[in-house]
Amino acid sequence: MQKLTRAFLLGWLVLGLAAPEITPAQAAQGVFAPTATIDVDEVTCTLSDAITAANTDTATGGCTAGSGVDTLNLTADVVLTAVDNTTYGDTGLPIITSGMIIEGNGHTISRQSGAPNFRILVASGAGARVTLNDLTLTGGATPASGAGYIRYGGGVLVYNGALMSVSGCDISYNSAMWGGGMAAVIGSSLLVSNNTVVHHNTVGIGGSGGGLRADSGSTLSVADSTIRNNTGGQGGGIGATSNANVTVTRSTLRDNSSSGGGGLYVAYAKATVTDSTIYSNTASLYDGGGIQITGDTSQVTVNRSVISANKVTGAGLNGGGIAVSGAPLIVTDSTLDSNSTESHGGGLYASVPVTMTGSTVSNNTAANKGGGGYLIGASGQMTATNSTVDGNTANEGGGFYLDAGPTVRLRYSTLSGNSATSSGGGVYVFGAESTLIAQSSIIALQTLGADCVNYNNWATLTSQGYNIESATSCGFGGGGDQQNVTAAALKLKPLADTGGATLTRALGSDSVALEQIPAGTNDCGGDIGGDQRGIARPQDWGDDETPDHCDVGAWEGRPNPPNAVTGLAVSVSGRGATWALLLTLAAGLLVMKQRRLA
Repeated sequence: MQKLTRAFLLGWLVLGLAAPEITPAQAAQGVFAPTATIDVDEVTCTLSDAITAANTDTATGGCTAGSGVDTLNLTADVVLTAVDNTTYGDTGLPIITSGMIIEGNGHTISRQSGAPNFRILVASGAGARVTLNDLTLTGGATPASGAGYIRYGGGVLVYNGALMSVSGCDISYNSAMWGGGMAAVIGSSLLVSNNTVVHHNTVGIGGSGGGLRADSGSTLSVADSTIRNNTGGQGGGIGATSNANVTVTRSTLRDNSSSGGGGLYVAYAKATVTDSTIYSNTASLYDGGGIQITGDTSQVTVNRSVISANKVTGAGLNGGGIAVSGAPLIVTDSTLDSNSTESHGGGLYASVPVTMTGSTVSNNTAANKGGGGYLIGASGQMTATNSTVDGNTANEGGGFYLDAGPTVRLRYSTLSGNSATSSGGGVYVFGAESTLIAQSSIIALQTLGADCVNYNNWATLTSQGYNIESATSCGFGGGGDQQNVTAAALKLKPLADTGGATLTRALGSDSVALEQIPAGTNDCGGDIGGDQRGIARPQDWGDDETPDHCDVGAWEGRPNPPNAVTGLAVSVSGRGATWALLLTLAAGLLVMKQRRLA
């Protein structure tokens, strides 16, 4: 079997792939270490000859024979001047078909300026297990036309079941029709990690994946890396299609530009973005400045990530942050902030179900409708739980715009401080089939425009109780609802870091939103779980009240802040009233919180 390096085996585990079987005898012989080292000085031993020596375990040119997994140790830059083979299109180096490590030691592999166009490198077949370490790979170029995969992977093509790990590398200034920097196709796997930077790569109009591309059942994993300043096609940073599976972890996709999906394009594929930032990307021909998702078999999840300052720039284009159609989207503990569009959906544009939990949609702008989000059609369902929608702006529907049939349900969420220059600062609901359902939520104190607009009273606005609005435009008349609530009574603080993964709007100590929902009602103490920050609901205020009560909105007050040294709960009666008092010593100050019991 193929011998493997420890680094590559770790890469395999990150990709979620099964490691190959290793016998005890092989382990005892140290199979995790390479068995031969070939020094590449480009004088006595060239990189082309070294790859052949490693593939065949035969001395080639001035290079010693390989043996099992080989380390090709670069001691000089490599400048390629001619095509080596045309098996998968013009390629500058021999095709890698075995296990090897190319140790760059900070050196560069490049196509010589003025040389014919060709990609740099191909790894092909199940026997190809390749690691690239600490090198720059630049200048590769595939043709704009031709059949098969000759137009894929300007820098690197990972083909037909091959596996490649790219660690601490610079992949730049390559071009192709599909996958300007690197492409993984036909069941291959590509791991990009350890501060690798993929930048200034391009794909042609109609192509996909300016920086990276995965398709035809391949796997792409990006970890602790940066994908930036790539251009062209759909998915300026990353393109994923045709049953590919992409994961982006602790990484940044920024300043990429494309026709659609400036940072990430997903079509009939899976993608998971975790602990990452998709920032300042642009789409100019199709939807989705940050992310574009299409295809009914796509599955996309965004966890603990920031989608920020992305934009779509053409007239009629939607979804400055995210545009999704065809398949559901899940957003958890994430932020959509300061994205923009010249049409609909500054933060989010969706015609499919969206589940949003513990997230913040803030400061997004739509020139037309839906500053925070635009939901359209009967399939454009959305449930936002423990989430905050704040500071968004549009002509209509500063927070959300519901168009032609969607159902949006707000659970323990806060929608405030949004603006509409025409109508509907909070939520604009249009169409007889459109429905807004609010449960234990705050839709109040918009900066400009009413909390709710129900166009011609065609739509359905439903309260499931314990909601708060500034006036009566939302029609909240259910049990525990509060209308005509003033800013002085609500005491909603500005958006700020109050703990947790996202910014939230805290409640003042005697806000009318505190301690309103009895445990067991509207899932208080049940499957609603904690608040947006993860603080448990309900909190015990030490007032012997049974049951305890949850707060309205995305933020749950805490009677004992983390820096409190001690606390004393007492009840006081007088002048016909009974009060619960909680005294705490916090940061050297005695703080008193009070609540009337009777």
